[in-house]
Amino acid sequence: MRTRSGRGFGLLALLVTTLPAGADTLVTKDGRVIEVQKAREDGDKYRLTFAVGEIVVPKTQVASVEIEGDMSEYVPKDDKEREFLTKGYVRHRGKWLSKASYEVELAKAAELRRKRTEELARRSHFGTGWEVESKHFHFKSNTSPEILQHYVDLIEAYYDLMDSRIGIKPSPTLARTKMQINVFRKQKELIEHAADEEIDESTLGYFSPSDQTLNFFHDYKDPARSELTALHECTHLLTYLIDPDYLPQIWINEAVADYFGSCAIAKAKGKLVLTPGRLEEDSILTVQQALIEHKHVPLATLFTLDDEAYDGFHYAHGWSFVYFIQNSPKYARDFNRFFKDLYGLDLKDAKAEVLDTGSSDKSGLRKRYTPGDIRDSMLKRLGVRDLATLEVEWLDYIKAVPIAGPRARFLRGYASALGDGDPATARADLDAALAGGYTGPEVYWARAYARLTTEDPEGAIEDFRKAVELAPLDARYRADLAFGLTRWWGEESPELHGEEAAQAEAQVLFGLAAALEPEVDEYGQLYAQFVAKRGAK
Repeated sequence: MRTRSGRGFGLLALLVTTLPAGADTLVTKDGRVIEVQKAREDGDKYRLTFAVGEIVVPKTQVASVEIEGDMSEYVPKDDKEREFLTKGYVRHRGKWLSKASYEVELAKAAELRRKRTEELARRSHFGTGWEVESKHFHFKSNTSPEILQHYVDLIEAYYDLMDSRIGIKPSPTLARTKMQINVFRKQKELIEHAADEEIDESTLGYFSPSDQTLNFFHDYKDPARSELTALHECTHLLTYLIDPDYLPQIWINEAVADYFGSCAIAKAKGKLVLTPGRLEEDSILTVQQALIEHKHVPLATLFTLDDEAYDGFHYAHGWSFVYFIQNSPKYARDFNRFFKDLYGLDLKDAKAEVLDTGSSDKSGLRKRYTPGDIRDSMLKRLGVRDLATLEVEWLDYIKAVPIAGPRARFLRGYASALGDGDPATARADLDAALAGGYTGPEVYWARAYARLTTEDPEGAIEDFRKAVELAPLDARYRADLAFGLTRWWGEESPELHGEEAAQAEAQVLFGLAAALEPEVDEYGQLYAQFVAKRGAK
């Protein structure tokens, strides 16, 4: 049965192969290369013409512009270029070509786009997605080959990092098994493929010990959040490899995943370099404010909470404790050895109890230590006499961490606005960030989502517009303004909202997003589907 998604891809193929190719090339200050039909100076701005519309961008955001194809307004730099123009040559990707050669190059590019579109259509459903085997894992995804390869590189780099820190030595059986990692295009697909009913719209990713799979979706609006999710959940997968029978305790399981999963990601010599322990200013702010209000979570409470009671407030405290430990030379090494022994069921000073877990994992049996035994064993390994002494050190350390107040308020508000936090609290944090002078486009973008959740659509549109105004070359903000105008985002949206003028504007916005980020297939698909949706009315 042909789905609506299939028709959308068919229209996309038509649009991609018939729209004129970019003629000029613009390089942004942050290094992005954007192909446009025409880029011309307009005072202190550049006016960029695309097939679907225009964008005006300040010169301060542009590093350079290369005029190609249409040479009618080109001013030659020297006699050689003047000679090329006389012969009817055009510039294309830094080279002068005859008109015939230029048209051949355009035809080749169009054919490559057509083939890529067909391949994307064929792989658009998860069941027919791309599959890759890496050194330690088996990956599957219906995103794109480039996105999938990024996650392959990311997770393999994380395996090496964690192996160097805590040691990953799977059992002979698991060592021969390449764990499955599924990267979905949409959160809806993630939920549909989950066997666990608790996987819902609040879930960004999860590791399932029952079927030994790591699952997450690629967030096209915020890829960094997907990277964080992938690494956090991969921590759970890797600790499972140490001993699959161990049933972890919530605070240390999540706090360590938060600490190591919050990696700074960079590239060196063609490889990803991960540095764990990035400062989470929003979590520091939460604990610092809790201390001022005398509402902080004592370690005695944190170390004994069960899964049901452990919420975002406790996550911040747990992460901050591990952040303190890892940045304390006298504790970090002993803590990591303790952590490895804990997950390897190798605590010499405690006895694990055996539980019958039924179908919740492969063996049906899990082992765990009591919270008290975990606490006492950790204190002994750290050489700390009592919990109160350790708590004083932890809180003194957290109090002294300097943070930029407005930025921290933004980070916390952003996490709430785009996650499952309270939208009113998110709005208060983002308002405070703006009032404090943190006025980047991302603040308005995040506040737009908080406004949408609190039934303030006009305010949301206003904030999306402000984000576009401040960052006119950001495809994400344009696509989200289109969403704000119509409340439509792909086929999961049953109907279009907004007046005809709003829908017409949204169509241009989706088209410009696709032109600004052609390698992000999501935008091209949204544009094609939106055109089809409006045409079917």
